[in-house]
This record gives sequence, structure tokens and C-alpha cells, in this order.
Amino acid sequence: MTPGCTTQACDFRDSLDSLAANGIAVVGVSPDKPEKLAKFRDRDALTFPLLSDIDRSVLTAYGAYGEKTMYGKKVTGVIRSTFASTRRA
Repeated sequence: MTPGCTTQACDFRDSLDSLAANGIAVVGVSPDKPEKLAKFRDRDALTFPLLSDIDRSVLTAYGAYGEKTMYGKKVTGVIRSTFASTRRA
């Protein structure tokens, strides 16, 4: 529920029609627990699935979890990432 996550999620929410028209589905993945994701979804009226990846296995597989620099310090955490793929029949 950080400002960056909120801005990004709301932008995807507001762009869903355009993305869907181009065959793109939106799914959010987070290491947060399902209960916290439900609050986030409800608070910001998000209409796409938010998936909980508590063990970070999906995030790690996509290179979206690991070492990063935050405020000049090296930390380990979620690396904000966006992946796009069209649906195939």
C-alpha cells in the first residue's frame, strides 16, 4: 500500500479496457499476505487479480526480487517490475 504501488496499481486499473483491447491481461504479484492484498484491492477498487507470493518464488523466478539500492543503501526486496505478454489462443 505504498504510494508507488498505489499509483502503479491505479494506473493499470484505469487502463484495463485499453490493455484488454490489445489482448493484455493484468495480474499483480506481491509477497504480502492475501488479507493485506484484499484490503489494498478494496481500498483502491482494483479490478484485476492480486496474487500473494509469500515465499517469493514467482518474484524470484521473474527477477523481481533481490538486491536493489534504496536511498543509497543496498537492500534485498521487491524490484518493481512490469512484464507484458499478449494472450495466445
